[in-house]
Amino acid sequence: MPSALTDQQLLLVADQLRDLLTGEVSGGVGCPPKAALSVTLLLLSKAGIPGKALTDLAMATLHEAMTIFCINVDHEIVSRMLQRRRVEKEPNLVQGLRELVRQRP
Repeated sequence: MPSALTDQQLLLVADQLRDLLTGEVSGGVGCPPKAALSVTLLLLSKAGIPGKALTDLAMATLHEAMTIFCINVDHEIVSRMLQRRRVEKEPNLVQGLRELVRQRP
C-alpha cells in the first residue's frame, strides 16, 4: 500500500503516523493526522476486523497497527531514497495486520 502513494502523500502519512504514535505535533503540515488514522482503520478492516468492531478497538491494538503501518511507510521511503528496485514484495502490511487481528482478544 505505501508503494501506491505519491512521494508527497507518503511523507504526509509518515509525518502524521509519527504525530499519532508520539502524541506530539511536528508542526510540519499543521493539520490533524486524519489521513493516517483513516487509512490505518481501513487497513484493519481489510485485515479482518468487521466495521462495527472498529468502534470497540482497543487502543493497544490501534497503536500496534499504526506501528506496523509506520514501519512499512518508512521502508518505502528508504527504498525510494536509495532508488532500490524491489526484489521481493513490500513488507506484507496486510499480513502483519491479519496476525495482529488474530491475536487480539
